[in-house]
Amino acid sequence: MALVLITEATGPCVTLDEIKTHLRLSTSDTSEDLLLNSMLMAAQNEAENKTKRAMMPQTWELVMDAFPEGGIEIPRPPLSSNSTDLSITYIDSSGSTVTLSATAYSVDSDSEPAWVVPSYDNDWPETYDVINAVRVRYKCGYPLSGSSTATTPYGIKAWIKLRVGAMYNNRESLSVESGMQSMIELPRTFVDGLLDAYTVIKI
Repeated sequence: MALVLITEATGPCVTLDEIKTHLRLSTSDTSEDLLLNSMLMAAQNEAENKTKRAMMPQTWELVMDAFPEGGIEIPRPPLSSNSTDLSITYIDSSGSTVTLSATAYSVDSDSEPAWVVPSYDNDWPETYDVINAVRVRYKCGYPLSGSSTATTPYGIKAWIKLRVGAMYNNRESLSVESGMQSMIELPRTFVDGLLDAYTVIKI
């Protein structure tokens, strides 16, 4: 089983102006935009890895050797609510690539992660005995409001701002104290706790 990123998020869920305001920088000063953008994406990637969520619209493909016994868990919630944003292709028993009809399965988008199961009175079809015979392609991530405003929860956005602030104000990974250099691993803090409510846990 593999999870392949097909289309990356178009940008961070926190705007550059929001970060500059958080850092008490002038929004008209563009001299550090490249640095701030890289920090923004690094913080967003860390938030996604910690919570197992997609912060902005993006497309993934779940690849399997065969259909499972039961349902298919769809990683990186929230799953897009548009039914056309999920498709399943597979290599059938004759070796042909087939797109599975949307009537052959049901999508449980209320659960997080979402699930795809065979529709009532249906079973998953037989596949050809070859690796990567089944591919589930889907769009996920918090949708945009209007053309560009991210609907990512405020707690996640606050965590990203604080992470960027920490990176901006501390450019090195080594802390020098009393003339000694040592790598200090920061303990879990309130900042990390902001992501707890959004972290996907397998039940």
